[in-house]
Amino acid sequence: PWRVVFWIALIVLVASLAALGVIAYSYWQNQNAYQEVADVADAHDFDGMDLADMTVDWAALLAINPDTVGWIYIPGTIVNYPIVQGDDNSKYLTYAFNGEEDFITYAGTILLAAENKRDFSDPNNIVYGHHMNDGSMFAFINTFTDQSAFDANRTIYILTPQGNYRLETFS
Repeated sequence: PWRVVFWIALIVLVASLAALGVIAYSYWQNQNAYQEVADVADAHDFDGMDLADMTVDWAALLAINPDTVGWIYIPGTIVNYPIVQGDDNSKYLTYAFNGEEDFITYAGTILLAAENKRDFSDPNNIVYGHHMNDGSMFAFINTFTDQSAFDANRTIYILTPQGNYRLETFS
């Protein structure tokens, strides 16, 4: 009977390690995909730039995904992502920016609520993003329970083809 238990335990161990490997690979693949999007959009080195000078390559982003409505950047964090808007608020919960569905980590894409105007001209705009276990997307928000972390990351930039916004968090 101990041999049966050993083989079952070994099979469970191998299956668990394989599953963890697939999950880790999916996280890595998502991070690389968004890094490639940032490279294509030339969305780097915003630090020290004037708000009017901050820009991304909108033509390149729209060629990849016509649902692109903006770019979100928060200095001092990993947040440097495109923003999309779909016909509803569910599609981009599991679809990557390039249109591929992610069945493993469900990273999705940062998205503007379907109820909002595409140009961010509403008085209130809702931007959704996942809290990913690898620290990507909006995972850093968990650090805001510490007042010093909140104070250090109060500025948020939303870039759009129509103009740029500098936002200050208040709570």
